[in-house]
Amino acid sequence: MSTPAPAPAAVDPFAESVAEAAQTAAAAFRLMMTISDAVRRAAQKARKGEEEELAEGEEKLAPGWAADALRPLLDDQVLADLMAGKDWPAMAGQMVLLQRAGVDLNLFLPQLGQAAKIVYQAVAANQARISAAGTDRWADLLTKTMPEGLVRDAILSSPAWPDMAAKMAHLDQQGVDVAAFLTAAHGQGVGVDQAVAALLARPGAAAAPSAAPAAVVPAARPAPAPNPYAAPAGPEAAPPPLLPIRPRPRLRIRWRIRWR
Repeated sequence: MSTPAPAPAAVDPFAESVAEAAQTAAAAFRLMMTISDAVRRAAQKARKGEEEELAEGEEKLAPGWAADALRPLLDDQVLADLMAGKDWPAMAGQMVLLQRAGVDLNLFLPQLGQAAKIVYQAVAANQARISAAGTDRWADLLTKTMPEGLVRDAILSSPAWPDMAAKMAHLDQQGVDVAAFLTAAHGQGVGVDQAVAALLARPGAAAAPSAAPAAVVPAARPAPAPNPYAAPAGPEAAPPPLLPIRPRPRLRIRWRIRWR
């Protein structure tokens, strides 16, 4: 007789929301650092003709130096998420290269840390709003009804999620099967995702918005119906049928003779 599997540990909603806020803040920090490094590379290439890179020995020292520089500025969970990422060594190198390029990290890093803190607080506040609005029931139903993927994650992480949950509650009060509705909504969401992917995959999808719009080709007009009385196309073609001749009606003139 097999031993039953242990029941999964209950998930702490608060801890889960804090982890999500930290991950989102770390993602925002990564994005800002990547943008800054791209600007640094472009500026160096435009002015020096080449982009500066770190030496091999410097690459090994950069992660520790970057962690010490960010520790006073970032939440512990945000910094832990950054350091756990595969891109952490490269990001630490970006910080070193930014400083070497003339960027004052004493001003630059606190600004990035403040931006990450704002993102962290916004996500945490949104999670608190969801719980306060009593939407946990609908989040559970959504998780059970929709398969894991982009559509479900987009709904739950959207700032409009509390409003969506309120609408689900209203539909439920009206007798609507919300689970079946969510299944249909998932199909629609997959279609939207595929449409976006197809549009981005087209050649020239990222063209400048100022480009002239493509000329609109008018739809082809239907060919006119053949004329049965048109002239024959070839020399041996049969003569066209004659138009039917209707007899003209005779005029009847009545004479009236008055006798005086």
